[in-house]
Amino acid sequence: MTKTIRLALALLACFIAAPAVAVEVGWIDSIDGSVPGVKLVRQGKTEAAKPYSPVQTDDLIQLPDEKTSVVVTYSDGKTQRIAFRQSPFRIESRGAAPSVPGNLLKWVSGLIAGDSQSPQRLTAMTARGGAPLSVPYLAKRFFVVAQQRALYFSWSDGSAPFHLRLIRLSDHKEIVSLGEIKTRAITTPVVDLAAGDYQLEVADASGSVYEDQLRAVPAAPVFPESLQALPPASAKLVAASWLARAESGLWVIEAMQQLKELSTTDSTAKAVLKQLEQGAALNEH
Repeated sequence: MTKTIRLALALLACFIAAPAVAVEVGWIDSIDGSVPGVKLVRQGKTEAAKPYSPVQTDDLIQLPDEKTSVVVTYSDGKTQRIAFRQSPFRIESRGAAPSVPGNLLKWVSGLIAGDSQSPQRLTAMTARGGAPLSVPYLAKRFFVVAQQRALYFSWSDGSAPFHLRLIRLSDHKEIVSLGEIKTRAITTPVVDLAAGDYQLEVADASGSVYEDQLRAVPAAPVFPESLQALPPASAKLVAASWLARAESGLWVIEAMQQLKELSTTDSTAKAVLKQLEQGAALNEH
């Protein structure tokens, strides 16, 4: 046998012996029912299936009972709901899957609705003045977490320069007063935001004033599922986007604080923040 034939046979043997390379083809979009009971079997290893986790070709998804179902989103944008009668369900190739940031962008984008009738949209200012100054994401009392912190606010329309005040209603103390603001967004200095009610005022050069109330409370709602399968930054993005729609949108300002922090390094967070600033609602997904 010549060296050439021996080499060819050796290479063929290596090719046959090598395991097939698994390809990510989508991700688990949501789980309805018994979340802890859903299992993902990959190359003989079983682990808990979690929302937003990628799925690969030949993965098996096992469901515990008839009340549980899993929605898988594929890289071509199509979704598939897997029922108990299909368990164990084998994932088949559907083309290359997007990256984890791509998964998150599609998931978060699915939350955003352009409904102009959203209760979070405000097209006219409150009471005083006549210029069309607005803060689209505010329309009623909203919640933020009470702590020492800076606060980010943005608005639209009106005439610069602007003046922003935050007043603690328990003693009518002005804890933030910023004038000569030339942009329509600002981050305040760090303040002691104790639990209680506050009045936010944004005034423009024409004398128009937007007024609304915020309530600082000890803690925000916690995302109801484990995000340990995601990188820390991605987990924060998912939690912040979810918080924007928690309790019918009452936590949108707190969500904006988290998204603002993430937006310095995360383009998806920046895109979601922009949508919220424009008054978009976040739907149940």
